[in-house]
Amino acid sequence: MKLFFTLLLLVGVIVSAKAQVAATDRTFEKARELASAENYEQAIEILEILQDSLPNNKDYKIYLARVYGWKKDYPAAIETLIPLTEAEDFSEEAIKVMVTTQVWAGNFEEVVKYSNMALTKYEKPHFQLQKAIALEALDRDEEAKETLKEMMLKEPENKEAQALQTRIFQKNKEYISLSYLNTSFSDPGFKPWHLAHLEYKKDIGNVPVLARLNYGNLFGLEGSLFEVDAYPKSGSNSYLYINAGAAINTPIFPEIKAGVEYFQSLNEKFEISLGGKYLGFQETQVILLTGGITYATENNLRFNYKPYFTHTKSNWLTSHTLALRINNPVKESFIQVDLQYGSIPYAFVTSSAFTEVTSLRLGMQYHFRITENILIQPVVMYEYEEYFPSLYRNRFNSQIITFFRF
Repeated sequence: MKLFFTLLLLVGVIVSAKAQVAATDRTFEKARELASAENYEQAIEILEILQDSLPNNKDYKIYLARVYGWKKDYPAAIETLIPLTEAEDFSEEAIKVMVTTQVWAGNFEEVVKYSNMALTKYEKPHFQLQKAIALEALDRDEEAKETLKEMMLKEPENKEAQALQTRIFQKNKEYISLSYLNTSFSDPGFKPWHLAHLEYKKDIGNVPVLARLNYGNLFGLEGSLFEVDAYPKSGSNSYLYINAGAAINTPIFPEIKAGVEYFQSLNEKFEISLGGKYLGFQETQVILLTGGITYATENNLRFNYKPYFTHTKSNWLTSHTLALRINNPVKESFIQVDLQYGSIPYAFVTSSAFTEVTSLRLGMQYHFRITENILIQPVVMYEYEEYFPSLYRNRFNSQIITFFRF
């Protein structure tokens, strides 16, 4: 009989314990539901009661720290996590929440400290990435690049790491670019044209400024032109393109040129522009009016249409350009397909050959990064050119642009 009562008591204790566990599990689940609904105060109250009743339960403490973090009460989250992370057998989840919380709080020195601590026990790319984020925020870019290099050996396609790496590379705001454009003809053939430029870009204050020296060899003549572009902001969602230039040697280029175009962002997807240029050649004065509309999708696709209306002597000439660009901002690359139709030559800003004949042009360009600070942009364009009324020839434009960033 005594054995029977002992067994009965033991079963009662077990059942009671299971019931208590089930009750605390339901309470914990309730706290999670409240936190998911962003009712953080009530969730914290419940979690603190659970923590007081079961002080050794690490899951409750870690989740309480998470809720404090979501509530943006970072000091409380950190205070909750410190005993868990200072233990010799700290868990991966505890140290991960601590690192994340320190990132949210902007305590980047602490992020580096706890990431290093985590990496001594858990060699996970996540901790390397968080460390690199903190190092970049502290302007310790060389260390950040080394950390990312090690991490990307394990996860080379990690988008967040690639984006951070690109952001570090782009801190070099200045660049020099070299360009060469060759234009060849067939059926009938004609002596090739050669155009080149040397360009330097620098931000003056908050205004990007580009100075460019152009050289051309066209129609058996040589010439050069110096010009400057600037892109000042004119509002929170608008900016200007301003251009001015003068020929150093005039047979090919305009003696003087100037242009301005206003760009306005309507929303995250649409941008419009309106502007014009003046080209003062020796034999003619040209006024070029233009505008444009750009539509960008959420998938990094961009469509741009620009018409050109050109007045020279007593004639108005028109042309149309359509461009489809696929951007990859993480890798600083894009592919663009160009379609052009009208009377303006491909190098219309260079040559005074404005005629009423029309041409159809189809081209492609690809911009990509080959090293940290060297980028390449090849451009090819085929043109079915009406060089004389009702007479056509093939025109091939091949260009290579190299950017050296520093």
